[in-house]
Amino acid sequence: MLIQRIEREYEICDRIVVPSTLAQRSIAEFGLGDKTVVVTPGVDTDFFSPRKEPREESVFRACFVGRIELAKGAGYLLQAWKRLALANAELLLVGDVKPEMNSLLRTHADASVRMIGHVLPPKLAELYRSADVFVFPSVNEGLAQVLFEAMSSGLPIVASDHSGGDDLITDGKEGFIVPVRDVDRLAEAISWCYEHRDETQAMGRAARAKVESHFTLEHYNQRQITLYKSLVT
Repeated sequence: MLIQRIEREYEICDRIVVPSTLAQRSIAEFGLGDKTVVVTPGVDTDFFSPRKEPREESVFRACFVGRIELAKGAGYLLQAWKRLALANAELLLVGDVKPEMNSLLRTHADASVRMIGHVLPPKLAELYRSADVFVFPSVNEGLAQVLFEAMSSGLPIVASDHSGGDDLITDGKEGFIVPVRDVDRLAEAISWCYEHRDETQAMGRAARAKVESHFTLEHYNQRQITLYKSLVT
């Protein structure tokens, strides 16, 4: 009944609003491409903001935020991180751990992997500011809000091409887009950030600038207003 209701809603509606071109392509596979319109979200740039002073600690810190599960690519991230075995580095996994991950964590997580668990927004903003790079190798995503949050916090992004990040990130400028499920390319991107700290920081500044110019809450509001006006004229 639920599927039938959704199909009926798609049939009678005038527009289907999606957050990314990736989501638009997935809808188009069902013959609904003409009805879809992309309205990219925004983020609170005051709340999610870069750190004001350089970090004094020398540790290189990669951060992942989301459910720790297979669908978010957490298994591929753990494999890449273990393979790299970076000195003086740590990986923050922020979010609830799903039972399906237990065996992978036992096999691939070592002392350099910190399991943070679910945190409230103020703590999350602090964790973004404590990191050097945000890694999000999701295998199934429309467009993750955490990408906006991390970019707004001044972090470069390493994301899969199934994360929706193509709409936000120019590969090599604000971060890197890597093929989904590709542990080698994921490891290479993280390693590059580790080896090129100054360039990585510049990518983070470019990420913040991209958000300020295109993905604030005001930008999102204007995109919504434009959509509503198009439907009544």
